[in-house]
Amino acid sequence: MAKQADSDFLTMTGLDDQLSFSYVVEVTGREPLPPMRLTQTENRIDFGSANVSISLENREIGVKILVGTNGKSIQETYRETAKLFYTGADRKRYVFSDDPKVYWQMSLSEIEIDEEVNNFATIDLTYDAYPLSVDTEEVTVTGTNFIKFYNSGTYPSNGELSFTNNSTSAKVISITITDQLSKVVLKADTAAELTGNWVINMQDRTVFKNGALAMQYIDQYASQWVADETDKFYIPADKEVQYNIPLSTTEIQNAKVTYRRRWL
Repeated sequence: MAKQADSDFLTMTGLDDQLSFSYVVEVTGREPLPPMRLTQTENRIDFGSANVSISLENREIGVKILVGTNGKSIQETYRETAKLFYTGADRKRYVFSDDPKVYWQMSLSEIEIDEEVNNFATIDLTYDAYPLSVDTEEVTVTGTNFIKFYNSGTYPSNGELSFTNNSTSAKVISITITDQLSKVVLKADTAAELTGNWVINMQDRTVFKNGALAMQYIDQYASQWVADETDKFYIPADKEVQYNIPLSTTEIQNAKVTYRRRWL
């Protein structure tokens, strides 16, 4: 039979290049969990009406594939397919054709192969996966001295907030998120030190000015962005988000937030 690449999953693992026929029969374990949000006052997660404290556990994602064995024995097929799918302990990014806009980070934990019937065999793969699926492409939202958008992901995201400051008088710039406790405060002895192109990396909690690390301009006493879930400087899930830069629209240019949505 002709080779068939049913899923991006097969292409990314290389299986469709090495077997005469391959077809993804079933994928399990990707079902969405209940919508969640972090409360503003407590480090807890709200599932509907009841607040509960939880930690996110890895998912178990199963993939069942029908393959052509090219007349090889079941032992040969097992050895060849095991080499194709095993990627070590490090999780790799996988995309499934029925949901190509997101990727999953997974590593193979188990492989089983059924008995060969008429040169075909069924492979059952079990993956240890991070609980979140993530956008394959970044989302970019632009603004002026404020950036407003709706994050449709069901789990908070990290990203980058960037802007150009042309103010000739501002020695302090306090960047806040509406309805959130978190804020990042830039402070310098002179206004000239704060002019330039700024990037705030929410994932690494780092700040750059004109491409160079500039952590010396973070007012660590006034800022609230790293302590716990209540004041992290990130992108809240499943809600409208607004970042505020308290300068005029002539002083702030090129303001934008770049991020990837995440789903639990």
